[in-house]
Amino acid sequence: AALGSGAADAVEVALGEADPEVLATTRAAVDRSRQLTIDYYSYGRDEHSTRVVDPYRLVARDGHWYLLAHCHTAGGERLFRVDRVRSATMGEAGFDRPAAEVDAGFDLSESPR
Repeated sequence: AALGSGAADAVEVALGEADPEVLATTRAAVDRSRQLTIDYYSYGRDEHSTRVVDPYRLVARDGHWYLLAHCHTAGGERLFRVDRVRSATMGEAGFDRPAAEVDAGFDLSESPR
């Protein structure tokens, strides 16, 4: 309404090409604090790997969705571009969120939780 008539056609926000099913599963795992197993493509190493992560939050930045998570394979917090996740499966195991906000070196000051 603030943009006036025709606003529905004037504003379009598209974030990456993330698979809708992967995004929905990831969002559910974040909301429920449940571990997630992902098949992830690492652009820098040009390889796929399967990782078990504790998903802390989804972040929209620079036109892409990112998952901020503790990666059990890497042994620390990492950012995963969601459009590079080929599959995501929510597990039964839960996890405790860290007491302090984790940012993995990524400016999260204005991102949605």
